Amino acid sequence: AKTAAAAPWRDNNNGTITDTRRRRTWQQGDSGEDYNWQRAKEYCAGLTLARRSDWRLPSKSELVSLVDGLQSYGKKKVLWFTNSSSPWYWTATPYAASSGSAWVVHFYGGYAGYFNVVYGTGRVRCVR
Repeated sequence: AKTAAAAPWRDNNNGTITDTRRRRTWQQGDSGEDYNWQRAKEYCAGLTLARRSDWRLPSKSELVSLVDGLQSYGKKKVLWFTNSSSPWYWTATPYAASSGSAWVVHFYGGYAGYFNVVYGTGRVRCVR
């Protein structure tokens, strides 16, 4: 008989979730408010969580892989990642086709877009 593969996520019970397959640790909650791109980067740089201070804004591919993984496991998303009150999350990746823009990922839909780095606002979920 086939057994279900273990989900690659581990709740560390300290406000973080580890993706054991990709060896990344994510902030479980989010910033709780919307920021422009510069403030989003500053938020992660200034974050101390689970006695760690080496947090950063994730790249586009990192954040997209997180959303892909969450969709694969359905309802577990709500348990693993709390405080997902906004659909748009910033990435650290500039949008090359439009200077002054950066990639954002729609957390619920799993697709990427881009916002103006000064006027666009989104939530932040940091990674280390």
